[in-house]
Amino acid sequence: MVQQSQDQSDWAVASFDPADQTQGGLFGEANGLISDAEFVFWDYQGKAPPTIALKLKIVDDEGAENEQVWSVGHPTRVAIVNGGASVATPTKGLPGGSNVADLMRELVNAGFPVNKFTGNCKTDLIGLYGFWRRKPAPKRDGLPQTAPAEGEQQRERTVLYVSKIHKLPWENKGAVPTNTNSGGAAPNVGGSPVPQMQATAPVQAAISANGDLASDAANTVLTALATVGEPLTKAQLSVWIINNYEGDPKARVSIIGQINKDDFLGSIAGVKFENGVISLG
Repeated sequence: MVQQSQDQSDWAVASFDPADQTQGGLFGEANGLISDAEFVFWDYQGKAPPTIALKLKIVDDEGAENEQVWSVGHPTRVAIVNGGASVATPTKGLPGGSNVADLMRELVNAGFPVNKFTGNCKTDLIGLYGFWRRKPAPKRDGLPQTAPAEGEQQRERTVLYVSKIHKLPWENKGAVPTNTNSGGAAPNVGGSPVPQMQATAPVQAAISANGDLASDAANTVLTALATVGEPLTKAQLSVWIINNYEGDPKARVSIIGQINKDDFLGSIAGVKFENGVISLG
């Protein structure tokens, strides 16, 4: 088990503001919506010592879910707090040379308001929809070099970033734009395979019926399936909730987390969950 620094009493939740940064299956060239975010321990599939990283789930226009990771820093200099929603550091900001710091700088360059950063990756990032690109990773001494598989050539290291923001998280609750290409025009979240993700009438009443997470999440699943009229994957259901929910963003995050649990989906009366597909039954 990785041990974090023992004395963190004077640490603070790390700001995502670039001004506070300190020094120290590839997805890209596509639109994508962040459906989940958390800070985790990451060891590059066992190829390097564990570090702390930001892990995002990004749903593309075809409804496919892509898991992407940005390094933050060594566990002795960065601590995961708030249940994985934040990290704390002794210097207030993110390590400026890290991949996650680069992601935040590019978000600001693309138009993310700095004063909207709270240091909570779930409320700050879930629901953001934009065009994603890759660029060469900065050269850093001491980073492990992953050996290519037999018969493959060494790939250049790249980092993923948002070059254009189509919708900010707090904006992503109305009808989605359509007809996009290469990040320059308005985006089409649904695409032909998943037109059911287009926003319909707000479902706040169904979601916030009584404040009980399990009950509200179950009502949300039933509402989504009844409204769409077709089976949904978990990624498609997450996008539908992001587009249709108009209540408290924290409640939305909790519901999305709940509906991504297989055992919960299998327990909902009137819902069938088989082979990753959710349907009425």
